[in-house]
Amino acid sequence: MIDAALVTVVNELNEFLRMKFRLKNDRAIITNVVAQDGSFAIKEENKILVSVINIEEEKRVTPKFNGNPGNKPVYINLYILFTTAFNPNLNIEALKFISAVIA
Repeated sequence: MIDAALVTVVNELNEFLRMKFRLKNDRAIITNVVAQDGSFAIKEENKILVSVINIEEEKRVTPKFNGNPGNKPVYINLYILFTTAFNPNLNIEALKFISAVIA
């Protein structure tokens, strides 16, 4: 389910960015920021990297559940990091895209 949620976020973000900036290609991708060997995870430029950085169980706000205790739903908070991977000469462009993500 976490994968489906993240894919949905990225698909919606790409659709928004395509409409806002009249793009033909997707800019947001699901990836790690850093690879296992410590190097940068992607070689492509001009992308928005979307990564899960933390998952925590929500313990304060859980509705009452009257069903089978073995099927009790678990409520979680996903912490998602949005990072730009743009050509160093395009810092203003990277800031424009990060601003669009926040908006």
